[in-house]
Amino acid sequence: MITYLPNKGDRFILKIIHISDTHLGKRPKRTRPSIINQEIKPIEDDFYNVWKRFVGEIITDRNLKPDIILHSGDFFDTPSANDPNPPPELARKVVAETFKTLHLNKIPIVLIDGNHGRYTQYRISTLSEYPILFDNVHLFTYFHIRDSIRDKKPLFKDFQELNLRIHAHPSIESNDMSQLFTKYKEWILIQNNNIDPNMINVGLAHGMIENNTLHSDFLMANYDYVALGDNHKMQQVTDTAWYSGSTELWS
Repeated sequence: MITYLPNKGDRFILKIIHISDTHLGKRPKRTRPSIINQEIKPIEDDFYNVWKRFVGEIITDRNLKPDIILHSGDFFDTPSANDPNPPPELARKVVAETFKTLHLNKIPIVLIDGNHGRYTQYRISTLSEYPILFDNVHLFTYFHIRDSIRDKKPLFKDFQELNLRIHAHPSIESNDMSQLFTKYKEWILIQNNNIDPNMINVGLAHGMIENNTLHSDFLMANYDYVALGDNHKMQQVTDTAWYSGSTELWS
């Protein structure tokens, strides 16, 4: 979804594209016959094609080109709780090609970890290599939020050229909450108090209040916009907070 935010001081209007839950590499067991040569085409292709079409459209259509892209988590589908395998090589190839396209067109993208696509035992995200390869790719991982909660520090990044501050809330596992709850609630207050009134402030979060992976207080802060992920259906939560929904409807 496209969001326009007036910059503080009315210098320009900031154009954000909010996207989430692309689940690249998801491999549903169902397949379907293709028209050509009766080959079997996996539904996995649909997830790649819709992401590639998204990147292609914002590059070629001047009216769609954003100042920045915000991805609210679950970029890759695996690893996940039910599947320990890494993303398929085709998924990684598609991401490398599309991130290169965004890089060449000077479009920054900010991503956070969802509950899919991270190796918890290695303290690494499946996206960790891309900020190394492309300077327009910015990543907040599950491990960043764990460290920030422990150290009682806000998790954010400023884009001075856009007068924008991103307040990041990557996914936290619900089974972590029994150990983290008190510190997590305190950290939400630290995070919300880090708003800069002279900048555009955007919250970027993956989680849901219903399953205890997102604290409701996060939505109470004075953010100009909150880009949410995890719900696969587009949904408005508050006046300024939205789930964009998934790019390929599956569940």
